[in-house]
Amino acid sequence: MTVVTVTVNQWHIKDNSTNGTNKPVICVNRYEGVKVGETEHHHDYEMPAGFMVYDPVNKTPCGASCWMEYEE
Repeated sequence: MTVVTVTVNQWHIKDNSTNGTNKPVICVNRYEGVKVGETEHHHDYEMPAGFMVYDPVNKTPCGASCWMEYEE
């Protein structure tokens, strides 16, 4: 079973607004057990609806406390 998390990269948003760049801000990670795949960056990403997680205690590695997560 693969768990997919989708977060927004706040540093890319800041860089885009400060420097006029167009870095993709959507980060997608796939986890299989303890193995983490390479982070993908997207400008847009289609995913199933209704899979929001809010956990201010157990944040993601990038520090997000709110993210989308589903199983593939």
